[in-house]
Amino acid sequence: MPDIDWETLRNLHSIADLQRHYREKGFSGDLPTVLLQAQNDFYAIASAHAADVTQAPSTFTPEIVVRDGVEYHIYGVIHGMLGGDDKDYLRFVSEPIASADHVIFENGLNYFYKHQSGQVIPDFAVLGLSGSLSMGFYVGLSFPIRLWELFTEFFKRSKGRNASEGFLFDARYYSLDPELRRGVEPQPPLPSKLQIDLEMDNWNRSPFRSRIKDPFALVPRSMFMAGYAVGVSRVRPERPVVLVVGDLHTMEIVRFLEDPTLDHPVFRSGLQHGSSKGLRRKVKFLGAKIAHLTLAALGGGVILIPILTALMWTAMRWLLP
Repeated sequence: MPDIDWETLRNLHSIADLQRHYREKGFSGDLPTVLLQAQNDFYAIASAHAADVTQAPSTFTPEIVVRDGVEYHIYGVIHGMLGGDDKDYLRFVSEPIASADHVIFENGLNYFYKHQSGQVIPDFAVLGLSGSLSMGFYVGLSFPIRLWELFTEFFKRSKGRNASEGFLFDARYYSLDPELRRGVEPQPPLPSKLQIDLEMDNWNRSPFRSRIKDPFALVPRSMFMAGYAVGVSRVRPERPVVLVVGDLHTMEIVRFLEDPTLDHPVFRSGLQHGSSKGLRRKVKFLGAKIAHLTLAALGGGVILIPILTALMWTAMRWLLP
């Protein structure tokens, strides 16, 4: 039984509030211990709600925010490594995306979903030198696991799924509250208000250290994407502004767009990128992507090249007399 109910958890505004709640419940432990307990409780709560879902919504509807008279439609997708788990899910989420006049995609998602016109957010620009290198190191270390995950994702539908597995990857997912959707997989991020407070506190203390410790930078990338969307709204006549992002970003982007006072360097950087036009925007995107991929490849190569060399040497010793 979780030590917190859903209404209480979703209405907490800060990590300090979270710690206070668990202390009042008699839970002792340092911050990492409290966070782990909160993650486990959130997963239990979300799983219980998910078990009650039997039907998918009839259409894929976005989260809508109005800021300075502009509507922002945020579509959060479960893309995994392949854009979705099956054809039915892809068909469900693709229909409104394909009908939009212009779509702003999180980096990489534009390859999965048909669209009339679009542009890609260089959210990796948030990572900088240290974050790109750190991500490369992480990918290098976890390469065998990632390769196995990709392999199993290709074939996991061939033998079907049990009931608990099937929910996460079909349209029933969208019958859940968008905050609850954050908790349906093990070790989830916290509800958006708490996750924002946690990550941005670490980021504001030391962006360099934060990038090293967490190269995926979920919340800073959400802030960058929110700023980018506002930038796009200033240079394109299309209304509404349509975003397609990984669903963990959805409610974080909503929170940032709902805050008219937000003036953070990460938000301003996204706004600057989003308000660039034509060739200038494309050059900035290409430059940021080349820098990110080069640094990530360098970091990954430091890990992978010695491993692959050792494996090849071992194989040759075994195969050759």
